[in-house]
Amino acid sequence: MHEARLERWQELHVRSCQGISLTTEEQLEYDSGCRELDEEEMAQLQVTGLQEELDRMAMLEREHERLMAEKRRLDIEIASRISALSDRTKKKLKVGA
Repeated sequence: MHEARLERWQELHVRSCQGISLTTEEQLEYDSGCRELDEEEMAQLQVTGLQEELDRMAMLEREHERLMAEKRRLDIEIASRISALSDRTKKKLKVGA
């Protein structure tokens, strides 16, 4: 909401809260301002929610990269350990035979 419109809405809001009757035109302007502020607030909440989702996705991507690096490390370690096994043990384990 533009600054001048917000100032006008705030004046109407104060009068409304004080129980001062608004003219029909003022009431329409006040109601319109309420709707506009509600829409702005909802839009901000959606942006905030989107940012939270983007942050979570970035965190999950970092975790995925960490886990993939750990998997590669384990693959190398396991391959090395398997290569050291006897053929009989490899057959028994059903690996690298």
